[in-house]
Amino acid sequence: MSTLTLYWDLTYKCNLNCIHCSASEYRNRRFIQSLLEMLGSPKNSRELRYRDIVEFLGILNSDSRVFEVFISPQRGESTIHQDFLKIWNELSTIDNIKKLSLMTNGVILYKYLKAMNLEKTKNVNISIDGGDEIHDKIRGKGTFRRVLKSLVAVDEIKRDEPDFYLQVNFVLNKINADSLSKLFYLLKDLSIKNILVNVIPVILIRGNAKVNRRLLSIPFDEIIDNISKAYLDFKEINKRRKANGLYPLKLRFDFSPKQYFILLNRMKNFSASTLMFPHKTQCKAKSKQMIYITPYGNLLPCGHFAEPEVLNVFYKDMGREFPPHVFHIESIDEIIQSKFFVNARDWIEQVKKLVLSRHPCASCPFRGSCNVCEIYSYIWGVPDEKI
Repeated sequence: MSTLTLYWDLTYKCNLNCIHCSASEYRNRRFIQSLLEMLGSPKNSRELRYRDIVEFLGILNSDSRVFEVFISPQRGESTIHQDFLKIWNELSTIDNIKKLSLMTNGVILYKYLKAMNLEKTKNVNISIDGGDEIHDKIRGKGTFRRVLKSLVAVDEIKRDEPDFYLQVNFVLNKINADSLSKLFYLLKDLSIKNILVNVIPVILIRGNAKVNRRLLSIPFDEIIDNISKAYLDFKEINKRRKANGLYPLKLRFDFSPKQYFILLNRMKNFSASTLMFPHKTQCKAKSKQMIYITPYGNLLPCGHFAEPEVLNVFYKDMGREFPPHVFHIESIDEIIQSKFFVNARDWIEQVKKLVLSRHPCASCPFRGSCNVCEIYSYIWGVPDEKI
């Protein structure tokens, strides 16, 4: 039985205004109106409420596939949506939804946890940018204290579930590059079996991150130096966790294989058992394994198709064909086989060939294992071209 992942942003709004946010443009009404016009639904400019998606949930319930649902995967803070709790709990009751995941800034999550149906919740991603002072400097005064309450609450509820993952996203930039160790120490006493720290270099191509580029930009050599120092603390903390009967923390760097190779050459005595390495995976949009849902009901092959830069190039290359919408579909197959989705799959294949044939990818020794999205590379370039 095939599995289909739904990536669903219930809202593009947020209760924070982080200085490193690359999605802040999605809080601008003119930007959203322009995006919806590009998606062919300018009149559907109101975020969907629970009552608007009841029929769509019925479609999920009657489909033969197995579904995994990831709430707030890219933009916005879904916990502030008026119907977040109702939608989450309804998703939890649908038989063929086997896994629910949530990405959140954690500021108000602790308020909802006791009322949330967490039986199918297998993954929670919480964003933390280091210690209290640095985190509050980046995300706003008082946010660290509230995020810590959510972190502790998740640990208390999920500590005995062997298949649950707590992921902590650390957006690395100039401001917090030397604060990674503080994050490790923050997690040292948590009891959850699977704790994964994702180190994600800041993306400076749009939003607040672009505006604050000079403040946030950091050379890759400096990134490596700070990670190498923090890794010594990481190993020490895992020794303490083992002595206390706890499972080790794990680390994953959102780097290309080339960047990873440079990093590992500089790190001292790294442990392969606690590092999760990047690897090439099949594009879910191309393999019909993914649907991205905007807060306004647009159904897209992946989140990149909600980016104006991508849509402009896609329409230019493949012609303008608007995507399906939750108000106008009767089955999942209708979405997957829509002209927009078919064009997207053909385009991704074309993009892949173009990316692999041009510099620097054509001569890169890591091209066979590269995990960088072809669409991203095609539009914005490869992250480590200048290394």
